[in-house]
Amino acid sequence: MSLKAAQEDPWPQVAQRIGEVVTGPVTYIVPFGVFVHVEDREDGFQGLVRIGGPADTPVERPEDAVRVGDILTVKITDVDLPGRRILLSLAPAPTAGS
Repeated sequence: MSLKAAQEDPWPQVAQRIGEVVTGPVTYIVPFGVFVHVEDREDGFQGLVRIGGPADTPVERPEDAVRVGDILTVKITDVDLPGRRILLSLAPAPTAGS
C-alpha cells in the first residue's frame, strides 16, 4: 500500500469550495485557456480558466491576455469529482478595504 492510498481523498473538500474567490499563479497556457494554481501548497490543485470566445473577452488567444507566472484572482465555479477537474472563472481583483 502506498502512502498516498492511506491518506483521505482531498477532492470532496475542494468541492465544498465552489463559489470561493482565490488568487494564484498561472502555471501553463493551453489554446482554450489557462491553468491556475489555487492552493498555497506545492502539491495543491490547479483549475482551468477558459479564455477567449464570445462569452468571455475579445481576447482570441490566452497568451495575448496572460503569461505563465501572472497572478490571477479567480472563482471556483465547478468541481468534477469523477473527472478530477476544477473549473474557474476570472473574478474581479479585491479592492482596498474589501
